[in-house]
Amino acid sequence: MSTKKPGFSTLFYLMAGCFLALSCTVALVYFGVWLYYQFILQMPSGMHWQPLLTNALRIGIASGPVIGLGVWIHMRMEYSKGDKR
Repeated sequence: MSTKKPGFSTLFYLMAGCFLALSCTVALVYFGVWLYYQFILQMPSGMHWQPLLTNALRIGIASGPVIGLGVWIHMRMEYSKGDKR
């Protein structure tokens, strides 16, 4: 099994994957909180789905690519460490 240095296509996939994962996770958490208020507490939460979805996308756009870049840099550093042995 050969290992090759992580390239820029890997960086793109990591950034896109982290963006999608983070956005979906935040949206699901907001949806869970909304369901909790609506059905468990049976009181209006004052939340609407459009601002919550927009906020989830903002968090994903702001943090997802940065996390992907960090993972990619870590992968390249680990690869470089393996070359020196």
